[in-house]
Amino acid sequence: MTTDTSKPEEKFSKNSIVSGIGWKFLERISSLVVTLVVQIVLARLLNPADFGLAAMVMVFVSLSTIFVTGGLSNSLIQKTNADELDFSTLFWLNILVSVLIYALLFLFAPFVEAFYGYPQLSAMLRVLSLRVIIASVNSIQTAYISRNMMFRYYFYSTLSGKIFSGVIGIGMAFLGFGVWSLVGQSLSVLLVETYVLWFKGKWRPKRIFSWSRAKSLYSFAWKIMVMSWVELIHDQLRNMIIGKKYSSEELAFYDKGLLLPTNIMTNIAASLTTVMFPVLSHSQDENERVLGMCRKWLRLFAYCAFPILTFFIVSARQIILVLFTAKWLPSLLFLQLASSYYAVWVIEIPIRETIKSLGHAQICLRMQVIKTLFALILLFSIMSFGVEIIAVSSLVSSLFNVFVSMYYGNKYIQYSPKELLADILPTLVLNVTMGMSIFLVALLPIPNILILILQTILGAVVYLGISFVLRNENYHFLRDLIRERLSL
Repeated sequence: MTTDTSKPEEKFSKNSIVSGIGWKFLERISSLVVTLVVQIVLARLLNPADFGLAAMVMVFVSLSTIFVTGGLSNSLIQKTNADELDFSTLFWLNILVSVLIYALLFLFAPFVEAFYGYPQLSAMLRVLSLRVIIASVNSIQTAYISRNMMFRYYFYSTLSGKIFSGVIGIGMAFLGFGVWSLVGQSLSVLLVETYVLWFKGKWRPKRIFSWSRAKSLYSFAWKIMVMSWVELIHDQLRNMIIGKKYSSEELAFYDKGLLLPTNIMTNIAASLTTVMFPVLSHSQDENERVLGMCRKWLRLFAYCAFPILTFFIVSARQIILVLFTAKWLPSLLFLQLASSYYAVWVIEIPIRETIKSLGHAQICLRMQVIKTLFALILLFSIMSFGVEIIAVSSLVSSLFNVFVSMYYGNKYIQYSPKELLADILPTLVLNVTMGMSIFLVALLPIPNILILILQTILGAVVYLGISFVLRNENYHFLRDLIRERLSL
């Protein structure tokens, strides 16, 4: 790997950006379809309590994984002249850190089991914690592939991992392994993805290491790492409190309500972020270009995300009954609240990631600390009032987060609230119109599966039809993107 001194417009042409987004969308869509099919099948085969136990353990695994993924890949992408020594240094350091973290989790596992009071949790945590070591390898490979815009390899690795792990999980569930089906599925997906990236990406670490390079890269990475960790605490603490204070079944219902919006929104966000972050990082000295790309990013994200979330809110009952069966009906309110939360989250992500891409890691950390402190104060104030109120608190926190992002977006990238409103208002109006049309379908006295099919068709016709008539720029961008992919 050689030092890259090319100008942004030379390294990242419009065609390479469009191609990158195309491959990422293809990867994310295929991943999403397989993931949802697998989760729907597992939800029908397993009990809610099994999902609750898995969610309890994943709190600790997710928080630990941040130390080998959060910030390190971003530091390699953000550095304009990252070379082989940088990549190899972080690779070996990451392996060492991951082994130490795994050892701590292995020793800490019995205390987790005692904290929740459920048997099996210690063994589950010790097995699932292997994800930390696997992720330490995956994160550096991911940075190399992202930096070089080789996004087709993500497609190969993700699709292979999702299909293989789905077969493992469903097969174990059929054989009666219960909650261990979820453990096998979760561990195998990351293992296969890493294996495929290792051979497709062609990059191999060399036996070289530099403490000075490690310190330099960590000076950026640790801020993103802490920010990611604080953000995850913000998200995972609710699971921890519900699992401890209430029951594994209630945690399962809460977690299942998050399944669809979380998977779909994070996949769309990952598609855009993976492509846009390196592009913005190489455009740091062009303020107008950066602001224009951020606004384009937000408009496109909102256009793709809002109709899905609107559909979830209006059609929540039919979705749960048709896909997950009536035993999951207590998840209905949580699905609606999670969809509302992500509708607000869509607005803040492009602003935060743009600020991060410009090297303002300290500012991003400050933003996340402010958001998390507010969320924690609110959470501890209401956690005794029931799981539903805990879910409502996440929506209130997201509204606060938007105002924080708007303030710092205006200050550091000159993205004014007026411009932001102008960017999302047309999409909001479009979604209100679509939402009203599909709500009327739910009043028909026909089976739920027919209602869901009609709502899906009508929603798509209304949304795309109005977009076509009004010549919506996001509609035309996506249409051209799809045509380009199909012509390859």
